[in-house]
Amino acid sequence: MPMPTEALSALNQDIRAHDQRVSELREAIHLAEQEIAIHEVLLDLARNERLIAAIGELYDDQDMSSKFAADPQAYCAQEGISLPKGVALNPVDTSGSAARLTAVVRRGDSQVDVTWQRDSGFSSRGVPNRVVVFSADKSLAPGESTTFPTYAAGKHTTLYARNTNNQQGTVKVTAASKQETFSTGPGGQETFIDRDWGGIFIGVSNASPPNVDVIVRTS
Repeated sequence: MPMPTEALSALNQDIRAHDQRVSELREAIHLAEQEIAIHEVLLDLARNERLIAAIGELYDDQDMSSKFAADPQAYCAQEGISLPKGVALNPVDTSGSAARLTAVVRRGDSQVDVTWQRDSGFSSRGVPNRVVVFSADKSLAPGESTTFPTYAAGKHTTLYARNTNNQQGTVKVTAASKQETFSTGPGGQETFIDRDWGGIFIGVSNASPPNVDVIVRTS
């Protein structure tokens, strides 16, 4: 007996959902690896005692006439102060109200600017924060509603709705001013609902007789 058309259609839907999820996970891993690399470079710089000591001497260098102030990159090379790959130190800038040393950190397609300023110490700008992971789940009785945060507008949110029995189910999802209705399928089948919801919160309600387990993940 050949496979029923409905069964093949459901199988193909599952295949597409799993393919999409694999793609999303690989992209998330790529972004996470890039972000980890940036943080590791910043940690290496912060834990470089000889570099921090050289910067500390700038507090006593009132006119910024030292070799380190004039060309910190060359000074580090001459003195054997190791710098992570992709780090460029710029000469101390004295044009503002306080002397300022900047470093440019490049990893992949990310660039971070690290600054030391005599009157305010260290700061950084451009540190990537693209991997935000949030997960929550709740079992909804018929007619019950709940709200899940997505933490930031424009974050990609995946909603999984799974029936707890063999009946067909329906969930309503509301985000910003939009509302959509989705079937959850019988027999514990999961429905994958992927959207750029464009809101800080999404509301989910169970509009069908069976209980529905709802899982929301934001990344």
